[in-house]
Amino acid sequence: MSDLQKMFRDDSIEFVAEPEPVQFYPTGSLALDYAFGGGLPVGRFSTLYGPEGQGKTTLALMAAKAVIDRGGYVAYVDVEAAIDPIWAGKFGLDVGGDNKDRRFWLIQPTSAEKALNAMRKMVKWKHPDNPERSAFDLIVLDSIAALATEAELAGEIGDKVVAGRASVLAQYFKSAKTELANSTTAVLCINQVRDKFGQASFAYGPQVQQPGGHSPRFYSSIISRVVQKPVPLIDKTTGEVYGLEFRVKCSKNKVGRNGREALVTVFLDTGTADIIAELAMLGRELGVFSKEDGSPIKGACSWFFQRDHGREKIGVGEKQVTMALEEDRELAAEVEAAVRWRISNLNKADAEAPIIALDELPDDDTINHLLDNDL
Repeated sequence: MSDLQKMFRDDSIEFVAEPEPVQFYPTGSLALDYAFGGGLPVGRFSTLYGPEGQGKTTLALMAAKAVIDRGGYVAYVDVEAAIDPIWAGKFGLDVGGDNKDRRFWLIQPTSAEKALNAMRKMVKWKHPDNPERSAFDLIVLDSIAALATEAELAGEIGDKVVAGRASVLAQYFKSAKTELANSTTAVLCINQVRDKFGQASFAYGPQVQQPGGHSPRFYSSIISRVVQKPVPLIDKTTGEVYGLEFRVKCSKNKVGRNGREALVTVFLDTGTADIIAELAMLGRELGVFSKEDGSPIKGACSWFFQRDHGREKIGVGEKQVTMALEEDRELAAEVEAAVRWRISNLNKADAEAPIIALDELPDDDTINHLLDNDL
């Protein structure tokens, strides 16, 4: 280490002796937290993409509300200039108000350069009451596809600007990655999809691609897609839509197991997820609920939950358990605490299980011999 510091500057290379575990901010949905490996990772980029009308902005607003409900601050970079203050107000997000007490900041930049430079500055800002904490806990970029460079805006309709957006995004991600890693901010980027030109409909591989080049996908620790149109939930009495059901699949995950799917129900009047239904579903999957003998639940059987006074029967099947959680809020709070604990421990490895079992470690001469022979 001393030789490297002499060759470069003392602060140019940092050796991490004890890496800190990744921290997460809640998304507002336990199912989504589980799919992501804990939530939105702090100090990293995440991407949520999908076709139009799939609910990407709704899920982003739900995550913003979850962060604010826990005392955080959110900056929403609305490049599309499409956020309705009244609609955001239904999610409990106050777009106006006094700057001193405001926790949701809506920003509508006019160009890609202004949007990305503003995001860099917001990551660097420190909280006035706590210098160890960033000013914003969550920054949402909505969306990458709507970014227009200064060159595009200065030209006429029809002028060709080759890879302008991809170039500024590549520059932004390269310059902002270290700043973000040293902050307490999570960045969520929303993106759209475009059809691939010149590719036949029967060709192999994906038929769509994400705008903005490759850099957003490379630098994102989590990439998730809304895989189907939201299913409306209709009140049988009034005939009005009171909620939407989304299905989100994680296609890249550097902070958890990849490939998980989340079924998320969002109530439109409050902007919150159906936590009770998620508790029953995740409780079974994570082993919070079990059979009477403690074995995993399979098929139709009674569900038991470990409480202070012993194992207690909650119901038979997921529907009965959901109804029991609805009626007993104290029980629901205990199950939620158990589910959140299981989610927070998803990435912890068994320290007692060695990766490779060796009878004895190789000595220095053996290692030098291997290195000299380029092995």
